[in-house]
Amino acid sequence: MPLNKLLLSFFVFCIFLQSSSFISDTILLNFLILINNSNKHSQLFHLSISHVSPGDLYFCYRFEGGKKEMNVKKEVSVSKVRKDAEDYYRNGFFCCEAVMASIRDNFELDVPKEVIAMSSGMSVGAGRSGCMCGALNGGILALGMLFGRTEPKGPQDPKVVKCMELTNELHGWFREANGKHSVCCRVLTKEFDMGKGEHKEQCIYFTGLCAGKVAEIVVRELGLTNTDEQTA
Repeated sequence: MPLNKLLLSFFVFCIFLQSSSFISDTILLNFLILINNSNKHSQLFHLSISHVSPGDLYFCYRFEGGKKEMNVKKEVSVSKVRKDAEDYYRNGFFCCEAVMASIRDNFELDVPKEVIAMSSGMSVGAGRSGCMCGALNGGILALGMLFGRTEPKGPQDPKVVKCMELTNELHGWFREANGKHSVCCRVLTKEFDMGKGEHKEQCIYFTGLCAGKVAEIVVRELGLTNTDEQTA
């Protein structure tokens, strides 16, 4: 059966499930379909449907080895993102890792924990080099994960242009918000004895700043809900 007809049939089946009186609890149906790709290799296509509440269906899809639509939680507390990032730092992560971990967890992104590992080397100004602040690095990586591209379509590709606008926004904002008018780790921590850990409380604060700003950008750009505004 052609893929478009298969998807149409699946959509009709979804409507049936939604209206069925036999459905009361969460249902997850996974369809693994091998699609012939130019007679060279097969591609795995994953479909899932979850009946999460009466009259409310959650539908997502992804291509393994192709474009992946990321699941993102629709309601997030920006203040919690900030606090969790600070706590992650206090409990053993570096700044960059803490930002990535908080964004991943709070937005419930369906990406592996290896995205946190990917950020490890960017901490403490990129491998303790004292260059760009690791918290800012983590924020840039998180925005790239959510808004970046996976295809080489040149410098004018709207997707990468938009992503760079967002990371530039974060960079400029953090430079002013940290009160030191710099994004350089060496400059931000110059009055502290790093060996004695004197910098830690400031860096925890900067980590929360970056994580919170990234969360604000994600909420704004994806049209999500900041639950803090509902309780204000």
